[in-house]
Amino acid sequence: MKIHLLGTAAAKPVPRIFCSCRGCRVARREGGRSLRTRSSTSIYLGDDSPQDVRYKVDLGPDAHLHQIQFGECLDRLEHLLYTHAHADHVHPYWLSLRRQAIAKEGIAPLQVWANARVMELLADLDLDAANMTAHLVEPGKAFRAGELEVVPLNAMHPEVEPCINFAVTAEDTTVLLAWDTGYWDEPTWNAARDLRFDAVIMELTVNGPDGPASGPYHHNVESFLKMKQRMEALNMLNDGAPFVSTHMGDNGQFSHDEAQAYWTPHGVTVGYDGLLIEV
Repeated sequence: MKIHLLGTAAAKPVPRIFCSCRGCRVARREGGRSLRTRSSTSIYLGDDSPQDVRYKVDLGPDAHLHQIQFGECLDRLEHLLYTHAHADHVHPYWLSLRRQAIAKEGIAPLQVWANARVMELLADLDLDAANMTAHLVEPGKAFRAGELEVVPLNAMHPEVEPCINFAVTAEDTTVLLAWDTGYWDEPTWNAARDLRFDAVIMELTVNGPDGPASGPYHHNVESFLKMKQRMEALNMLNDGAPFVSTHMGDNGQFSHDEAQAYWTPHGVTVGYDGLLIEV
């Protein structure tokens, strides 16, 4: 299994419009890995590549840019998992374009997996015309999406916009995809207690010690480390499992290089747009 992080920003891309904070100034000046677009992640099995993506988690407003940057093509996309309904993760307009798509072999049928709030956002789409089927996802109710065995876990996110973290298993490998969450509550820890991860990709919205308090619904340095340490104490991480940060805004003020220097001693890889994680 390979995990391709195409967009690693939080709700605010880096740099963001109108902003002249240190984080945005550094990103404009340095470019490269300090530049971050909004959320989209691809899962590759076997010989899958950006040119024939079959599995994705979130399809945000920067999806067209990801096609330009990484050569991604979605005409063979079979399964799309949505974490929640915030606009940096769901952009219904992209799905509406399926009706007009031209594909040599015909566009592949798409199964969409999402919670009730996302379903509301997709309600105006003509699913039949778009060759799509929507499936309601609820925390604790495992499902199979093609070759993926998926355990949906309740994220620590506002109740008005519930969010799902996904534990995904394929090819004898289990990966945790956990963004838009703070430190899990005890019911979620209990739901995940029997899982063992070969990789963890987890959000770090406030990526830096000088950032503002994140509240309970997103990670800062302290809560991110606390969650990693508890997973280690509970033997939830298999030997050599990479622990990768994503969903990073300008909140923490770090450039990519500054963040990597800070996190390397903690055994954390700082994600960036285009990072390919082979598990």
